Amino acid sequence: MPNFNDVQEYIRSQQEQARAARESQRKSIVQVGHHARTVVEHPSWQVYVDHIETMKAKAEDDLAQLIKQMADGDEHGEKLTAMKMHLKYLNGLVQGYSHAVELIPELLRRAQEASR
Repeated sequence: MPNFNDVQEYIRSQQEQARAARESQRKSIVQVGHHARTVVEHPSWQVYVDHIETMKAKAEDDLAQLIKQMADGDEHGEKLTAMKMHLKYLNGLVQGYSHAVELIPELLRRAQEASR
């Protein structure tokens, strides 16, 4: 049966392992942030952002048109089901495009926090 000192040593070792894991994760985040910065500083970054924003705007327009069509129309059955599926698809596109643009800045933010 473990004694008090054994338990204390076990707790210390667990705390040290947790500290080492946090430090390793912090270093990884800072390194990823460094790489993310090189992406943002690249001249093509703005071309990428502009392209994604254009595709997002198109998906948002398509989504608005579909919502209006669903609200104003009298579709039912398979046609309405297909419209609902397309609505979910367009919502997913809009969210995906948003994430595509926000990902790198979010990595940079996390890296700045981790380097403090």
